[in-house]
Amino acid sequence: MQWLVILTLLTTYANEVLSACSGNNCLRALQREPTSNRNGTADCISFFKVTVTPTPSTVRSTVTVTSTLLSPDKKKRGLPELGHIHNMYSVHGPVHMVQVIPGNVLQKRQTTVSPTAIPAYAAPCSSIAAYSSACSCIGAPRTTITAEAATTTSMITVTETFTPSLPTRVVNITTDTPSSITSSSKSTTARPTLSSNSTGIYANTTSTPTYTPTGIVDTSPCGETSTPFTLQVSQPGGTFDGWYAHLSGAGVLFTSAASSATRFSVEQSGHLCAVGYEGEYGYPVIAVVTNLTATGEVWLVDARRAHALREDYVPIECSSTGGELACRAGATSKWLGCGLQLELTSETGEVVVGDGISCSAISLGVV
Repeated sequence: MQWLVILTLLTTYANEVLSACSGNNCLRALQREPTSNRNGTADCISFFKVTVTPTPSTVRSTVTVTSTLLSPDKKKRGLPELGHIHNMYSVHGPVHMVQVIPGNVLQKRQTTVSPTAIPAYAAPCSSIAAYSSACSCIGAPRTTITAEAATTTSMITVTETFTPSLPTRVVNITTDTPSSITSSSKSTTARPTLSSNSTGIYANTTSTPTYTPTGIVDTSPCGETSTPFTLQVSQPGGTFDGWYAHLSGAGVLFTSAASSATRFSVEQSGHLCAVGYEGEYGYPVIAVVTNLTATGEVWLVDARRAHALREDYVPIECSSTGGELACRAGATSKWLGCGLQLELTSETGEVVVGDGISCSAISLGVV
């Protein structure tokens, strides 16, 4: 009795399948006729091909770039606020800046693509489902094709930036109001007096120059009261012999291109300034050097800023007579080439080592 029930069910299912696969105009349209060049089976096999594209994988690649931080030349340079001047030059060692990839970005998921178009001769099929059923009736197999997973590369850039450093002592500064600054665009105030035991132009001395209590701020545009000039390096047998001084950011670097040389001037105040440049307060930029160490980089800053920094940085007093630029700041009076940067020192000898960099003695010709 049990076998009879099972046989009855199988017979019923077979009849339903045969009924679905017979007397069907959609099925007849797929069956190849002797006079027709259509191939319904081949088209059904193609229709049953499903393409699966896996989720793209991401490969993260890290690139390390080392660069020296030098601000571009600008006619107006924005320097840090007076109270934060040390932040500009007190960086020691590399600074790492990492590009962060957001973690909440939606990633692409795996996709499955199935054909949706049916041949024109299968027009009697009322729908995609009817065409698919007819293809199953003629025995077309279903296949799945897995496409190659796409790979994307995510670049993480790590920049190692080196900034030339000054002493890391924090500078405590009280900002002077414009009314407390003495203008000397036409001033006849004498320059700081050098010790009487000095020999030659600005020779080394243990005496300290005397500065006026209130300080002097250069207000006239650089080059207005004297003839501008360029500075050419003299270093017989050295790498930078014949090169020129070039203002880059707040520092003075060496360049082999005469066309890139910066024009300088020595004003009535005796300060060395860069022609055509002005600082963030609208004053000319003048050369200063630290008085905290025997050797220091030469920086050109807004004259008002130089006045505010007078406890730790002093303006360089210069003379351009005799075709050579001779300058001093206290006991510091010897030009040095430290790498590509101009520095001033009170040390003796042809080579001075400062901050781990080998420095060579040079002279600067007025051209």
